[in-house]
Amino acid sequence: MSNAESINPAPTVTRRAKYSLGIVNALDMAIQIVLPMLLVRLLNENDFASYRSLWLLAGTSLNVFALAVPASLFYFLPRNSKALGSVYLLQAAYYMMAAGVVSIATSWSWAAAQGIALAEQVQIAGFVALWVFSSMLDSMFNAQQKIARQAQINLSFALLRLLAVVGVAWIYRSWGAVLVAHLLFGGAKALVCAQSVVHNLEPGTQVSRVRWLEQFRFAAPFGISTALSLLRQRIDQWWVASVYSAAQFGLYSVASVFSPIQGLIRSTINQLVLPELNRLEADANLTRMLELNHRGNIGVAIIMFPSLAFIGFWAKELLTLLFTANYSGASPAAQAYCIALLIDSMEVVTLLIVMRQGVFMMYWDALLMVLTIAGSLVGASLFGLPGAAIGQIVGSAVAQIGTYYRFHQLTKLPFHAIQPWFVLGRIALSALLAALVSRSVLVFGGHDSVVLNLALGTAVFVLSYNLCLRLAGLSARIVGVFGTKFARLLGFW
Repeated sequence: MSNAESINPAPTVTRRAKYSLGIVNALDMAIQIVLPMLLVRLLNENDFASYRSLWLLAGTSLNVFALAVPASLFYFLPRNSKALGSVYLLQAAYYMMAAGVVSIATSWSWAAAQGIALAEQVQIAGFVALWVFSSMLDSMFNAQQKIARQAQINLSFALLRLLAVVGVAWIYRSWGAVLVAHLLFGGAKALVCAQSVVHNLEPGTQVSRVRWLEQFRFAAPFGISTALSLLRQRIDQWWVASVYSAAQFGLYSVASVFSPIQGLIRSTINQLVLPELNRLEADANLTRMLELNHRGNIGVAIIMFPSLAFIGFWAKELLTLLFTANYSGASPAAQAYCIALLIDSMEVVTLLIVMRQGVFMMYWDALLMVLTIAGSLVGASLFGLPGAAIGQIVGSAVAQIGTYYRFHQLTKLPFHAIQPWFVLGRIALSALLAALVSRSVLVFGGHDSVVLNLALGTAVFVLSYNLCLRLAGLSARIVGVFGTKFARLLGFW
């Protein structure tokens, strides 16, 4: 085995993932898919489009106004005493309150521009504000390395959201009632967030102007960069929502329903390794930082590559099963999203964040925004509504080129050393071959039932992928990255 492949297991990371960020975040991702899958059957097309628009607005507001201030806790809390960490925590809470207030004006303006009734405008603005503030609860305990507690909170609110929204939709079959349920849910989460902040503060904690400037100067460049990056990932949806009808937007929006897979896996890995990466960066240990990034990207690839390959090859059937045949027309856009997510998977952005390259990322993401918009416009003009997703592929490809080149400039490392390309290539080839084999079931044994076809295709895919990984000599790598217990769940030991 080569040196590039002889990375020792990380039992600490495996233990942490056991408590939360493997299982709980997977459940949260499943809920994000299940919710629209249920609501599309309980609401009419226009009401379902309103639901999708609300979450597009809430997600965009959070990404734009948070400015990475909650994420800055991953940098400041591991490096400082509990007393000083309380200062940064309080400052983050105050900032997110202010961000929630600002989001009221923007979301209210958007709702008014859509011709929505005044009472509904107020409810939309209220929910968005509460969602922005309470989002701090999603990672606050993790930044303090209280991962079991973070798991409990994330799981509780994920289930509460599912039960409240679906329950109300089931009873009333009305968008107005569903919106009220969102507002009440947002209020409950905001109250718990505020109480958790107060409980975790040291007595007498006060905001420090010097510390706040330090925190904001660290967070703002990354926050602007992240806002531009995530806005880039949604810009095609905003364009479709602005140009096409509500029903057409509802159709197009389901193409992105699988995107949380990438967010789940990447955020899980990042939240686990960010505190350690920051400590390593403080010690100027680039070798260990790169090794940790290699491990993270291999872990992402082993799960992400097959997921995207299967979704891409079975997009039409999956959308038919999840959202009814009326939404199967979104499959070309869903396949374009899969390609973009695949490109995004192998990143060095996490390392650039730790190396405080926020200013570069901010300017780079501003350029990428322009390229993404151009790609969406050209794609839509050539291929119609699904072609708008082509902008995501363009933006993702250029984004990776720029960030890899910047990392090369900073470290002087050759490109072949930045990632374990040979290992990643074998994983990608295994996923592609498994997807091709699974798709062949339609040729040799396809059924009229979408459910039966998917069930058979899934079984064939899982077996084929496992076999391909073994033939590629990756069994030891999988055990090394995930640990023995989790590797056994994947069929390796």
